[in-house]
Amino acid sequence: MNRFIPWIFVLVFILPLNAQEDNCACCSVIYEAFDFWLGEWEVTGKQGAVLGTNRITKVEDGCALREDWQSANGTFTGTSLNYYDKSGGSWKQLWVDNSGNQLDLSGNPVKNGMVLSSEP
Repeated sequence: MNRFIPWIFVLVFILPLNAQEDNCACCSVIYEAFDFWLGEWEVTGKQGAVLGTNRITKVEDGCALREDWQSANGTFTGTSLNYYDKSGGSWKQLWVDNSGNQLDLSGNPVKNGMVLSSEP
C-alpha cells in the first residue's frame, strides 16, 4: 500500500499542474494584441446610419478571434478567423462572406490598434 502513496501524490497534485500549463498555449501578451476589438459593435457610416453589426469573440481557448458581420438589412454576412502565426511572427485574418469573397490578410499591432493588409 505504501508504494501507491507516491503515485497518488503524482495523480492528485502534479498532473493537474501540467494540465494547467498545457491549457494555456496562447496566454502570452501577443495573444492580447487584438483584445481591443472584442465585443458587440454597431457599425455606422459618416452620416450616422447603421450599416451593420459586428461580433468579435475569443475562440479556441484564446488562441484565435472570430468575427461575425451582418449588414443592417441582413443580406450580407461574413466571418473571419484571426490568429497569431508563431512561425511567421505576424497576425493573420482569413475572411469569407456570403457573396463568395475571401481575404487573406496579415499584419501586426501598431501604437493604437492593428494594421492588416494583403499581398500586392
